[in-house]
Amino acid sequence: MHSLEQAWDLLDWLPSPIFKRQYYLLFTNADKQRVLLTHPRLHLLGHELLDHQFNSSLLNYWPWKGALAPFAQRVNKYGLLSWDDAKAAQVILPKLWHGTPRSWVAIAALFEVLPGAK
Repeated sequence: MHSLEQAWDLLDWLPSPIFKRQYYLLFTNADKQRVLLTHPRLHLLGHELLDHQFNSSLLNYWPWKGALAPFAQRVNKYGLLSWDDAKAAQVILPKLWHGTPRSWVAIAALFEVLPGAK
């Protein structure tokens, strides 16, 4: 999708999630979409690092040891990183993982889509 409006149009076709048991998750490139942090229908859950195949660096290349261990210890209740930790990990991953393709990551911001008017 190229805009948030397209996301709303798509969500209109889906059934409503069960309150407090289900939700819609939206993710976007955090470097490009910082403006979404203030959107009234989006609740930031945290940040994830995604490699070139959109694999989670946190989930798929676990456990994070050594210099990465402090980041893993600070994940939030959703298992996601803060913006500052995501940026710091993005910088050091290529050094620690010796420039392998999985070490070059993008930061994704993950949001819960809240009910309400568009």
